[in-house]
Amino acid sequence: MKSVKNTSYDEILNEIDDHLTKGEIKKALDLIDEELRMPYIPPFVLAKLNQFKEIAMTAQKINTEIHLDMSEEGILKYLHQDDLHQLRALEAFSVMNMRTIIPLVQKAFDLIEGRLMKCLLTKLTIEQALTESFTFTDEGITYEFIPASLTLPEDSEGYQEARALLKRWLEDDDPSMMKLCLDQVELECLMKLPQSIDEDEAFDLAFQILKTIFLMISTSEHFEKFIVDKGIRKNGHLALFN
Repeated sequence: MKSVKNTSYDEILNEIDDHLTKGEIKKALDLIDEELRMPYIPPFVLAKLNQFKEIAMTAQKINTEIHLDMSEEGILKYLHQDDLHQLRALEAFSVMNMRTIIPLVQKAFDLIEGRLMKCLLTKLTIEQALTESFTFTDEGITYEFIPASLTLPEDSEGYQEARALLKRWLEDDDPSMMKLCLDQVELECLMKLPQSIDEDEAFDLAFQILKTIFLMISTSEHFEKFIVDKGIRKNGHLALFN
Protein backbone atom coordinates (compact mmCIF):
# COMPACT_ATOMS: atom_id res chain seq x y z
CA MET A 1 0.00 0.00 0.00
CA LYS A 2 1.34 3.44 -0.90
CA SER A 3 2.38 5.73 1.92
CA VAL A 4 1.87 9.41 2.56
CA LYS A 5 5.33 10.29 1.30
CA ASN A 6 4.57 9.23 -2.30
CA THR A 7 0.80 9.67 -2.41
CA SER A 8 -1.17 12.84 -1.79
CA TYR A 9 -2.31 13.34 1.81
CA ASP A 10 -5.86 13.97 0.68
CA GLU A 11 -5.96 10.64 -1.15
CA ILE A 12 -4.82 8.71 1.93
CA LEU A 13 -7.23 10.51 4.23
CA ASN A 14 -10.10 10.01 1.80
CA GLU A 15 -9.27 6.30 1.58
CA ILE A 16 -9.39 5.97 5.37
CA ASP A 17 -12.65 7.91 5.50
CA ASP A 18 -14.11 5.62 2.83
CA HIS A 19 -13.17 2.50 4.83
CA LEU A 20 -14.81 3.93 7.95
CA THR A 21 -17.96 4.87 6.04
CA LYS A 22 -18.24 1.32 4.70
CA GLY A 23 -17.67 -0.17 8.14
CA GLU A 24 -14.31 -1.64 7.11
CA ILE A 25 -12.78 -0.91 10.49
CA LYS A 26 -9.78 -3.24 10.26
CA LYS A 27 -8.75 -1.86 6.85
CA ALA A 28 -9.04 1.67 8.19
CA LEU A 29 -6.95 0.86 11.28
CA ASP A 30 -4.28 -0.91 9.21
CA LEU A 31 -3.93 2.11 6.94
CA ILE A 32 -3.94 4.56 9.86
CA ASP A 33 -1.24 2.60 11.68
CA GLU A 34 0.87 2.37 8.52
CA GLU A 35 0.77 6.11 8.04
CA LEU A 36 1.46 6.79 11.72
CA ARG A 37 4.73 4.84 11.35
CA MET A 38 6.01 7.32 8.77
CA PRO A 39 9.10 9.29 9.92
CA TYR A 40 7.46 12.62 9.18
CA ILE A 41 3.79 13.51 9.20
CA PRO A 42 2.56 17.09 8.74
CA PRO A 43 0.72 18.30 11.85
CA PHE A 44 -2.66 18.68 10.14
CA VAL A 45 -2.40 15.13 8.75
CA LEU A 46 -1.31 13.73 12.12
CA ALA A 47 -4.30 15.37 13.80
CA LYS A 48 -6.65 13.88 11.21
CA LEU A 49 -5.08 10.43 11.49
CA ASN A 50 -5.47 10.48 15.29
CA GLN A 51 -9.08 11.58 14.92
CA PHE A 52 -9.76 8.75 12.48
CA LYS A 53 -8.05 6.27 14.82
CA GLU A 54 -10.23 7.33 17.75
CA ILE A 55 -13.33 6.88 15.59
CA ALA A 56 -12.14 3.48 14.38
CA MET A 57 -11.27 2.24 17.88
CA THR A 58 -14.69 3.32 19.19
CA ALA A 59 -16.42 1.56 16.30
CA GLN A 60 -14.34 -1.56 16.88
CA LYS A 61 -15.28 -1.59 20.57
CA ILE A 62 -18.97 -1.16 19.77
CA ASN A 63 -18.84 -3.98 17.23
CA THR A 64 -17.20 -6.27 19.76
CA GLU A 65 -19.78 -5.48 22.44
CA ILE A 66 -22.71 -5.91 20.06
CA HIS A 67 -21.54 -9.26 18.75
CA LEU A 68 -23.10 -12.11 20.67
CA ASP A 69 -21.94 -15.67 20.13
CA MET A 70 -25.20 -17.63 20.18
CA SER A 71 -23.70 -21.03 19.40
CA GLU A 72 -23.95 -23.63 22.17
CA GLU A 73 -20.16 -23.60 22.40
CA GLY A 74 -20.13 -19.82 22.72
CA ILE A 75 -22.83 -19.80 25.41
CA LEU A 76 -21.04 -22.52 27.35
CA LYS A 77 -17.87 -20.44 27.19
CA TYR A 78 -19.75 -17.45 28.61
CA LEU A 79 -21.15 -19.61 31.42
CA HIS A 80 -17.68 -20.65 32.55
CA GLN A 81 -16.62 -17.01 33.02
CA ASP A 82 -17.58 -14.11 35.29
CA ASP A 83 -20.98 -12.55 35.94
CA LEU A 84 -20.76 -10.18 32.97
CA HIS A 85 -20.14 -13.06 30.58
CA GLN A 86 -22.90 -15.11 32.21
CA LEU A 87 -25.25 -12.18 31.54
CA ARG A 88 -24.27 -12.50 27.90
CA ALA A 89 -25.32 -16.15 28.06
CA LEU A 90 -28.69 -15.11 29.48
CA GLU A 91 -28.99 -12.51 26.74
CA ALA A 92 -28.50 -15.28 24.18
CA PHE A 93 -31.08 -17.49 25.89
CA SER A 94 -33.59 -14.64 25.84
CA VAL A 95 -33.70 -14.55 22.04
CA MET A 96 -33.46 -18.30 21.43
CA ASN A 97 -35.96 -21.12 21.46
CA MET A 98 -34.78 -22.68 24.68
CA ARG A 99 -36.80 -25.83 23.99
CA THR A 100 -34.09 -26.85 21.53
CA ILE A 101 -31.27 -26.58 24.08
CA ILE A 102 -32.75 -28.02 27.28
CA PRO A 103 -29.50 -29.76 28.40
CA LEU A 104 -27.61 -26.46 27.99
CA VAL A 105 -30.21 -24.62 30.06
CA GLN A 106 -29.78 -27.13 32.90
CA LYS A 107 -26.02 -26.82 32.50
CA ALA A 108 -26.42 -23.07 32.98
CA PHE A 109 -28.28 -23.65 36.25
CA ASP A 110 -25.42 -25.94 37.34
CA LEU A 111 -22.67 -23.44 36.48
CA ILE A 112 -24.19 -20.13 37.61
CA GLU A 113 -23.49 -19.43 41.27
CA GLY A 114 -25.24 -16.14 42.01
CA ARG A 115 -28.86 -16.33 43.15
CA LEU A 116 -29.90 -13.29 41.12
CA MET A 117 -28.53 -14.82 37.93
CA LYS A 118 -30.27 -18.11 38.66
CA CYS A 119 -33.53 -16.26 39.21
CA LEU A 120 -33.11 -14.31 35.97
CA LEU A 121 -32.59 -17.60 34.14
CA THR A 122 -35.62 -19.08 35.90
CA LYS A 123 -37.68 -16.12 34.71
CA LEU A 124 -36.56 -16.74 31.12
CA THR A 125 -37.68 -20.37 31.35
CA ILE A 126 -41.07 -19.26 32.69
CA GLU A 127 -41.46 -16.74 29.87
CA GLN A 128 -40.91 -19.53 27.36
CA ALA A 129 -43.20 -21.89 29.32
CA LEU A 130 -40.72 -24.76 29.25
CA THR A 131 -42.33 -28.03 30.31
CA GLU A 132 -39.16 -29.85 31.37
CA SER A 133 -38.07 -30.09 34.99
CA PHE A 134 -35.04 -28.05 36.10
CA THR A 135 -33.09 -27.90 39.34
CA PHE A 136 -30.68 -25.53 41.02
CA THR A 137 -29.18 -25.33 44.48
CA ASP A 138 -28.78 -22.18 46.53
CA GLU A 139 -27.53 -21.92 50.12
CA GLY A 140 -27.90 -25.66 50.59
CA ILE A 141 -31.48 -25.80 49.32
CA THR A 142 -32.27 -27.59 46.06
CA TYR A 143 -35.18 -26.29 44.03
CA GLU A 144 -36.89 -28.44 41.42
CA PHE A 145 -39.52 -26.87 39.20
CA ILE A 146 -41.35 -26.98 35.89
CA PRO A 147 -41.36 -23.44 34.46
CA ALA A 148 -44.68 -23.81 32.61
CA SER A 149 -46.41 -24.36 35.95
CA LEU A 150 -45.00 -21.20 37.52
CA THR A 151 -46.16 -17.58 37.55
CA LEU A 152 -43.97 -14.69 36.50
CA PRO A 153 -43.07 -12.50 39.51
CA GLU A 154 -44.95 -9.50 38.16
CA ASP A 155 -48.08 -11.60 37.64
CA SER A 156 -48.24 -12.97 41.17
CA GLU A 157 -51.02 -11.85 43.50
CA GLY A 158 -48.49 -10.94 46.18
CA TYR A 159 -46.59 -8.66 43.82
CA GLN A 160 -49.74 -6.90 42.69
CA GLU A 161 -51.04 -6.42 46.24
CA ALA A 162 -47.70 -5.19 47.59
CA ARG A 163 -47.51 -2.61 44.81
CA ALA A 164 -51.07 -1.49 45.48
CA LEU A 165 -50.32 -0.99 49.19
CA LEU A 166 -47.17 1.02 48.56
CA LYS A 167 -48.95 3.22 46.03
CA ARG A 168 -51.73 3.82 48.53
CA TRP A 169 -49.26 4.80 51.24
CA LEU A 170 -46.84 6.89 49.19
CA GLU A 171 -48.26 8.05 45.88
CA ASP A 172 -49.69 11.33 47.17
CA ASP A 173 -46.82 12.20 49.51
CA ASP A 174 -43.53 10.90 48.17
CA PRO A 175 -43.49 9.59 44.57
CA SER A 176 -39.69 9.26 44.65
CA MET A 177 -39.77 6.96 47.67
CA MET A 178 -42.64 5.07 46.10
CA LYS A 179 -40.52 4.41 43.01
CA LEU A 180 -37.69 3.06 45.19
CA CYS A 181 -40.13 0.82 47.05
CA LEU A 182 -41.78 -0.49 43.88
CA ASP A 183 -38.39 -1.32 42.39
CA GLN A 184 -37.55 -3.23 45.57
CA VAL A 185 -40.82 -5.18 45.37
CA GLU A 186 -39.88 -6.24 41.86
CA LEU A 187 -36.45 -7.37 43.01
CA GLU A 188 -37.77 -9.24 46.06
CA CYS A 189 -40.32 -11.13 43.97
CA LEU A 190 -37.69 -11.98 41.36
CA MET A 191 -35.31 -13.27 44.03
CA LYS A 192 -38.05 -15.50 45.41
CA LEU A 193 -38.17 -17.61 42.24
CA PRO A 194 -39.00 -20.40 41.64
CA GLN A 195 -41.38 -19.65 44.50
CA SER A 196 -43.75 -16.69 44.46
CA ILE A 197 -45.11 -14.16 46.92
CA ASP A 198 -48.63 -15.07 48.04
CA GLU A 199 -51.29 -12.44 48.57
CA ASP A 200 -51.26 -13.01 52.32
CA GLU A 201 -47.52 -12.18 52.36
CA ALA A 202 -47.99 -8.90 50.52
CA PHE A 203 -48.57 -6.64 53.53
CA ASP A 204 -45.48 -7.88 55.37
CA LEU A 205 -43.37 -7.48 52.23
CA ALA A 206 -44.65 -3.97 51.48
CA PHE A 207 -44.33 -2.85 55.09
CA GLN A 208 -40.79 -4.18 55.49
CA ILE A 209 -39.69 -2.50 52.26
CA LEU A 210 -41.33 0.77 53.31
CA LYS A 211 -39.67 0.62 56.72
CA THR A 212 -36.22 -0.20 55.32
CA ILE A 213 -36.20 2.55 52.71
CA PHE A 214 -37.86 5.11 54.98
CA LEU A 215 -35.20 4.61 57.64
CA MET A 216 -32.45 5.06 55.07
CA ILE A 217 -33.49 8.69 54.64
CA SER A 218 -35.29 9.57 57.86
CA THR A 219 -35.62 8.70 61.55
CA SER A 220 -37.60 6.08 63.41
CA GLU A 221 -39.70 8.83 65.01
CA HIS A 222 -40.74 10.15 61.61
CA PHE A 223 -41.53 6.61 60.49
CA GLU A 224 -43.73 5.94 63.50
CA LYS A 225 -45.56 9.23 62.86
CA PHE A 226 -45.97 8.33 59.21
CA ILE A 227 -47.64 4.96 59.87
CA VAL A 228 -49.95 6.58 62.43
CA ASP A 229 -50.87 9.42 60.05
CA LYS A 230 -51.51 6.94 57.25
CA GLY A 231 -53.35 4.53 59.52
CA ILE A 232 -51.30 1.65 58.19
CA ARG A 233 -52.99 -1.36 59.71
CA LYS A 234 -52.67 -5.12 59.51
CA ASN A 235 -55.62 -7.30 60.44
CA GLY A 236 -57.44 -4.27 61.84
CA HIS A 237 -54.56 -3.28 64.13
CA LEU A 238 -52.12 -0.42 63.72
CA ALA A 239 -48.84 -1.83 62.36
CA LEU A 240 -46.15 -1.84 65.03
CA PHE A 241 -42.73 -0.38 64.38
CA ASN A 242 -40.77 -3.01 66.29
